[in-house]
Amino acid sequence: MDASILNSSLYSTYTKFNKEYGKNNDQEGLLQVKEALIRYMRDNDANYFTKTNNARGMLVANIAREELATYLSEYFVQLSKKDYLKDFDELILGFQVLGTTNQLAINQIRDCLLGRIDSFSSVSCDKVADIVCDVYNRIEMRQIAEDEKKLARRTQINVSPRYGVRNLQVNSQLVNYCREEVLSGKQIAIQNDLRRSNSHVRPRREYNLNDEMIAVTDIGQKRKTQQDSVLMLYHPKNPNYKFLVVADGMGGSVDGDKASQEITRQMVEWFETLNPDMMLEVNNSRLRYEWDRKLNEINDYILSTTPNSGSTFVGAIVGEESTTIASIGDSRCYALGYDGELYQMTTDDNIDFLKYKAKWDNYRSAVGGRLSEYHLRLMKRDKDDLRFRRDANKILKCIGANTEGPVGTTFNRLNNSSYKALMLFSDGVTDCLSDTKLLAITRDTLSKDLARRIVDEAITVKSVRPDLVGSSEYYSEIAAGKDNTSAVIYNKRNDMGER
Repeated sequence: MDASILNSSLYSTYTKFNKEYGKNNDQEGLLQVKEALIRYMRDNDANYFTKTNNARGMLVANIAREELATYLSEYFVQLSKKDYLKDFDELILGFQVLGTTNQLAINQIRDCLLGRIDSFSSVSCDKVADIVCDVYNRIEMRQIAEDEKKLARRTQINVSPRYGVRNLQVNSQLVNYCREEVLSGKQIAIQNDLRRSNSHVRPRREYNLNDEMIAVTDIGQKRKTQQDSVLMLYHPKNPNYKFLVVADGMGGSVDGDKASQEITRQMVEWFETLNPDMMLEVNNSRLRYEWDRKLNEINDYILSTTPNSGSTFVGAIVGEESTTIASIGDSRCYALGYDGELYQMTTDDNIDFLKYKAKWDNYRSAVGGRLSEYHLRLMKRDKDDLRFRRDANKILKCIGANTEGPVGTTFNRLNNSSYKALMLFSDGVTDCLSDTKLLAITRDTLSKDLARRIVDEAITVKSVRPDLVGSSEYYSEIAAGKDNTSAVIYNKRNDMGER
């Protein structure tokens, strides 16, 4: 069982009820989370959990009643054996537990919590449930609250009073700060303010949702303003469905930041009101249709409000059995397969990339689909050459920027069982890091640190090709951090191991 989901759900309920009742202590919150746990295990009633931050949906979708009861029983018995319960008044149950075997105690406490028996030795099951849940909540909720305070003291730095937010190096897993900053328009404004103020804090934003979805966006070393926007969401009615987006405002266009911000803002509203049934495999064609229709609506809106503003787009929706990927322009999505290899799942809307792709697709067809090691090396070298081309960033499609007609969204689909991580990047990453380098980073970096590591590498390590010196078609060097740099990564739970 994933205890982080349990604690996130409980903590949202705990803080909501503390706030609602205006108490200076935490008693209202503790009473509510205890009652929520008891009702869920005993009666399968989750209504005592708040809906705040999708606390109720996260718990019900991911944790079964029996699984929860077993976990709390094991937790309590371990505390009993360590004499931890001396800090609590309810010692009687602790002594009862100490008088029997671990497994018997666990089984009987679990059956009490689930309402299968009436008493545990001389203690009624109502009393057992009250003690077990109260002990768990007192320890875990207060520990989370203390951790939150320490995190704020350690990592929060004021940016500007007018924003009313703080620049968090690591954001709380209980609130989707990425979503809040997208909707308020602060995601880009904060970074631009930092760049203008010459602050010692990097002009970037970092977001973490349960170590499962992580985003990092950075102005880079050369740009004066940020034009990238990033987004990651759980669907409010089913947290098993996820949404990731990178929108790269076009550096050569006026107000590229306005286009990327508008895209992510409208994508929040669209995804959160999307019927969750659309994520079922049987409805995949309908999902693509609705997604393309929405992107074209956004395109029309940008053209009518800021016609010179433009942005690329790449997004991924993790559905019931498969993941649907949509792209416009040259922002990319990669999948890290179970074979340890990295696969680009999008096609750059760029003449040079399309020529490269056609060349190797034709060659594959001619040789029956299999390439020799020699030709694989040649193909990788051809792809790496694209980064150094002088016209590498001339794209054929975007949202906004006087686009005529439909935006021409390109879709792809892959089975959820075929990958263990998804990675969405702006070209600030993929211009500065080769596929070979990206793969090497994934192999020696913890999954929760991967987005930060990739962005850090892109903004600090320059690429050099001495063999291209003097070429009229290619640059021989790519400056580190030459553009805004963004990464949004989804790590599938239990599939990344230590990496």
